[in-house]
Amino acid sequence: MNYTISVTQRKKDSYYISLLHNNQRYRFYNGKPIGLLKSPNKLPVSERRAAFEDLKLDYQLASQALPQLTNLKYTSEPSASLVTDTIFHAGDTLFNGSLNAAMESGRLAAEGFIEKKSGWFS
Repeated sequence: MNYTISVTQRKKDSYYISLLHNNQRYRFYNGKPIGLLKSPNKLPVSERRAAFEDLKLDYQLASQALPQLTNLKYTSEPSASLVTDTIFHAGDTLFNGSLNAAMESGRLAAEGFIEKKSGWFS
């Protein structure tokens, strides 16, 4: 992923997270967009810069939290999970990188195994 994240001073006593991605700048003043209850500009002035540096690390981790997926899908045929005669593939990255996708791919792998054992496909 091609981006830069930095802490930028807005006024004498306030800061923000600046994220530059594809020549588009995004400004974040707290951790709410990544699910954190952090508001560094509400801290005492002497603690704000350090708190934003910490928040910058949180944004960097959040930007790496999800895999880069292509060809997103939400389900498939159970037989699609068959890798070899005895191996069935499952995992969230098969579909859309979510807990629901992980459960769906596991369910389909189990169905694929049942179908394989019952002779539905060879």
